[in-house]
Amino acid sequence: MSLIERCSDASQRILPGCNPQIHYVVGVGLTVELDCLMKAIDPPAATPLAPLAEVLLWALRSMYLWSRGRSAEAAAAAENGSRLAGASGVRVWDDLC
Repeated sequence: MSLIERCSDASQRILPGCNPQIHYVVGVGLTVELDCLMKAIDPPAATPLAPLAEVLLWALRSMYLWSRGRSAEAAAAAENGSRLAGASGVRVWDDLC
């Protein structure tokens, strides 16, 4: 967390947050840690992000919302990430579609 919090580049903050986020959601269910991580990687509105970081952020948001039982919002976040991935040419997790 300290490396993520010290990083000033919004796109670079998201990338190292991916594995811990999945670990907190799927592996161990550490909700307080997950909330802190999501707050640390979520940039202010209108912050420009690299395409890969933006797509990953929407995927992480989707998983976070799903873990909180907010299925409709999780699906909307996943759809937004998928749309952005298609528009930018970013290809991640294609085998899950």
